[in-house]
Amino acid sequence: MQAITNLTQKDTLANIIKGLLLATNIAFLVYFVVLAIYARPHYDDLHFMWKMQEMSIFDYVKDMYFSRSGRFGAYFLNGVVFSIINAVGISWFFPLLFIALGILISSYVATKALPKVNSFWLCNGVMLFYFVYLLTNIDFAVVYWLCAMGYYLKFPIALLLFYFINKQKLNIWQWIILTLAIITVGAGNEAFSPLMLVFLFINGMYYLYSNHYNLRKTFADNRVRRLCIAAATIVVLMVIVVLAPGNYARMSDTTQFHRPASMVAWIKGLSHAGATYHYFLLFYIPYYTVLIALSYLLGIKAKVNNWFYDKFDNKNSVMLWIILLYVIYIFCTILPSVFLFGNFGIQRNYTHTVFMTMLTLCATGFILGYWEPSVEKLAKYMSVVGLVTLFSITVINCNLDFSIARSYAESVDNRMAYCNDKQIDGYKGILEVEPLAMANTVDVKYIMFRTLGKTTSMPSLYYTSENTKAFDEYADHMKRLYKWDFDIVLKQE
Repeated sequence: MQAITNLTQKDTLANIIKGLLLATNIAFLVYFVVLAIYARPHYDDLHFMWKMQEMSIFDYVKDMYFSRSGRFGAYFLNGVVFSIINAVGISWFFPLLFIALGILISSYVATKALPKVNSFWLCNGVMLFYFVYLLTNIDFAVVYWLCAMGYYLKFPIALLLFYFINKQKLNIWQWIILTLAIITVGAGNEAFSPLMLVFLFINGMYYLYSNHYNLRKTFADNRVRRLCIAAATIVVLMVIVVLAPGNYARMSDTTQFHRPASMVAWIKGLSHAGATYHYFLLFYIPYYTVLIALSYLLGIKAKVNNWFYDKFDNKNSVMLWIILLYVIYIFCTILPSVFLFGNFGIQRNYTHTVFMTMLTLCATGFILGYWEPSVEKLAKYMSVVGLVTLFSITVINCNLDFSIARSYAESVDNRMAYCNDKQIDGYKGILEVEPLAMANTVDVKYIMFRTLGKTTSMPSLYYTSENTKAFDEYADHMKRLYKWDFDIVLKQE
C-alpha cells in the first residue's frame, strides 16, 4: 500500500487533472448557457403558454388530467413555469435553472455519501458527470424543451428521496424536501413511479435481511416506517395518475400505441428495447471512460484512507449487486415502453436511465479502484487524455453549434417579427412564412453512419415542427398564444 500514491497537490498528474477538470467544466458551462440563450419556446411549450394565459394553474392541471394525461404533478410544475414565462416574457433561464438544480441535488447527495472527499474534486466531479449526462442523452433536445425539462431531474430527485428515507433523523426542512420528492415521484410519471416502488421494496428487503427477517425489529426502525409511508403515498398518487381519463383518451390513438399481442411479441419488444437503448449509448463509451478512470482513482483513495472500513471487501457480492440492480432498473424502464408501443418507444422516456447507466459505470470504476489499485498511474494518464478529449470536443461543439443555434434563433425571431407586423397592419386570411433554419448538430454516431453511406438524420439542438404534419398544430398554438387574426402556413419552395 505504501507504493500507492495519493491525489495530493504535490502530485503533478493530479494537479494537471485538477486544472483540466475545471477547464472542461467551464467549457461545458459556456456551451449549455449559450444554447439556452438561443433556445425558443416551441410546439407544446406554446400550447401550454396560451393555456396559462386563459386558465389558472388549477384549471390547467384539471384540463390536462381529463384530456391528455394523469401526470398532475408534472403539469402543476409546467403551470408554474409557463405562468412565470408569460409574466416576465423570457424563458431561457429556466433550462439553466433546471440544470443547476440537477447539479446541486446530485452534489448534495454525493457529499453525504462521500463526506471525506475534497469539496473541489467532489463538486467538479459531479458537474462533469452531469454535463456528460446532458451531452450524451439519447434525446438531447429535451434539455431545452421547456415542458419536458423535468425529465432530467427524475434521477437526482430519486437520489434525494432514497437519501432522506435512509437517514437516521430528519429535521423539519428535510421532511419538507422528502415530502416534495415523494409527491414528485408519485405524481410526475406513471412509468417512473413503479420503478421507484421496486427499488423501495429492495431497500426494505435489505433492512429485513439485516435484522435476520425479524419483522418486529425491522418495523421498529424509523427508516423502515418512513420507507413504508413513502411507498404507500407513491402508490396512492400513482393510482390517481393511472386512472386519469386523459390517459385513456390519448391511448385510443392506435396509430401511436401498439401493445404486444402475444408472449413472442413481448419477448421481441423487450429484446429490441433493451438492445436499442444500449446501442444508442455504445457510441458514447469514450465520453464515459474519463468518468470511469476518475472513479477508479477515487476508489483507490477510499481504500488507502479506509473510508468505508472494508465494507466493499466482498468483491463478488458487491459486483453482483451492482449488476443485478442495473438489470432490474433497465427492465423496469423498458417494460412500460414495450407495453405502450410494443418496442423502444419515445427516446426522452430513457433520460433518467442514462443517469443510471453512467452511475453504474462509475460505481464499477470505484469498486475496481478499491480492489485493484495496481494501474493507478494508467488511470491518471487516461483521465488526462480523456479530459483533454472532452475539453476539445466541447470547444468544437461550441464552434459548430453556436452558429447553428444563432441561425435558428434568428429565424424564429424573424418569423415572429414578420407575423406581428402583419397583425399590426390588420392582415387577415392565410399568411405564408419562411421555414425555420435547421437546428441539426454534429454527433459522432451520425458521422459514422454517414461514413458508412447511411442517410440518417442528424440530431437536433432543439425540437422543431417544420415540414411535418405537426406544423398545423404548431401554427394553431402560435395563433392562440399571440392573438393573431390569421393562420400561418409554410411557404412552399
